[in-house]
Amino acid sequence: MSKPLGVQNITDLSSVVTPTLPATATRETCGALITAVDGGVRWTITGDDPSTSVGHVLPQLATLAVFSDVQSLKLIADDVGAKAYITYFQDGSSMPVPYGAGSAGAGGGGPASSVKVLDTAGTNLLSVDSSGRAAVAIADGASTTLGLRSDAAVTDWTLTASEMAFIKGVVKLLGAGLPLAFNADGSLKVGAPTVQHIIADTVPAVAPTSDWLAASWETSKISNGLTQLTPKFAKIVASASGATSIVSAVASKKIRLLYWEVMVSAAVNVKWQSHTTPTDLTGLYYFAANGGKEAAPIPTGRIETVAGEALDINLSGAVPVGGALSYLEV
Repeated sequence: MSKPLGVQNITDLSSVVTPTLPATATRETCGALITAVDGGVRWTITGDDPSTSVGHVLPQLATLAVFSDVQSLKLIADDVGAKAYITYFQDGSSMPVPYGAGSAGAGGGGPASSVKVLDTAGTNLLSVDSSGRAAVAIADGASTTLGLRSDAAVTDWTLTASEMAFIKGVVKLLGAGLPLAFNADGSLKVGAPTVQHIIADTVPAVAPTSDWLAASWETSKISNGLTQLTPKFAKIVASASGATSIVSAVASKKIRLLYWEVMVSAAVNVKWQSHTTPTDLTGLYYFAANGGKEAAPIPTGRIETVAGEALDINLSGAVPVGGALSYLEV
């Protein structure tokens, strides 16, 4: 393995910088590993000056291996504040090269390939270069036809304007770099793409701070999937043996019982039924004289009728029964 000769930390790449070889280095054989820090870096090795639009892109934290002629390398920041950390080696042909590092100069092999998407006329629509930068070349609102080629076979795939807009949005996100959408703590930056689904009619007025979120029960609505329903209330009045309708039928709707309470004046057995069939919704509740029961409210509901049927209370005898309930029409 080649002997390291020294390091150089270039902290200002706002203008073009050429690496400074150690005094003991031989220009023809000296090699170097260059890592982009705090942003992407543009580089050339042809003598031309790089700029934010000219030169190869070395993404942040990527490493470039230069096997010879290091002094021909020129660097400039592609992102504001980007820096370059360089380690020089006596013999570039035998220096260690990190897995996945790009290369330039003799012995480094060819550049990584780029990926392109062409339309059926051969026009480049979308490309991802070897540095991972994505670009798209189609007007907003346009549609196109892609040619999917497998050997000699060609199958056309027509993209609508909305599909192309989606692809352009993905390309924009990739081109900006996914890490740039997040803060150091993993939270999304302000203005970064977000997907939110909030079920609420209103948000209570609170004094927001940076480190807490107030929450409270919503008492006027209950969500059934994506539909918000309003709880309704009814009194329980029954005295005849058999079924008495407590909540009238609503076409195509189920009556979902959330809460109920009853008191009886004499010993009697009570159950809830769906009216028309009739279908028992509960077993029997056995009450002694002056007994009662309260079934606490739960948002998922305790029982529900068949769709389009009334909710009945069924008594085993002619005993006065009273109470109250709350319900949803679902």
